[in-house]
Amino acid sequence: MTTEWRYGVLWAAMMTGATMVAAQSSSVRPEIPAAYEPPAGMCRVWLRDVPPMQQPAPTDCRTALRTQPVGATVIYGPQPKRSTYTPSDWSKPLVRSARAEDPDASVEALRGDSRFDDMGSAMPTMRSAVLWTEGQRPADLQRWFGTTNVAARFAMPTRGGSPERVQWFDGDNRIVQIWTDRNGDGRADRVELFNRDGARVRVVGQ
Repeated sequence: MTTEWRYGVLWAAMMTGATMVAAQSSSVRPEIPAAYEPPAGMCRVWLRDVPPMQQPAPTDCRTALRTQPVGATVIYGPQPKRSTYTPSDWSKPLVRSARAEDPDASVEALRGDSRFDDMGSAMPTMRSAVLWTEGQRPADLQRWFGTTNVAARFAMPTRGGSPERVQWFDGDNRIVQIWTDRNGDGRADRVELFNRDGARVRVVGQ
């Protein structure tokens, strides 16, 4: 047997082995019932010839790849949706007065109003900002801004939802107040008030 023949046989054997390994590693994704698909951003090890109810639970993809047995397939869940905002996701500024009467009820007067120390009854609802941009005059706006012309700026929530943070500006585009809902109950638990120079002069809530 010549040297060339030996190398030829060896090369053919190597190529055959590589082909078999590639065929084993490139397993076809099995048919999986929709109820057993992994959640967005997660993975699931799917065992061959095992009923769906007995398959391993979904986990993070790194763990699934590390613990994948021979012959099993890692099923990837859909990519999670990004929470980035585009310009169309933000409220449209609408500068107007929250109340047409009681000229003494201005922002300057409200800053020292002790009634806002009672968080349970005085803290505004975050959805008031959405109603405001829709042309309504909620009681919270009248109570917190009086006759001051203001505009709201916030990331638009899903339909029927409430924003998590609202910035309020006056007619000269100066920051007036910031409402923040930290616990997600739809009511501001922190209100920051600013003077005409943009300095924060008071914080109501936590």
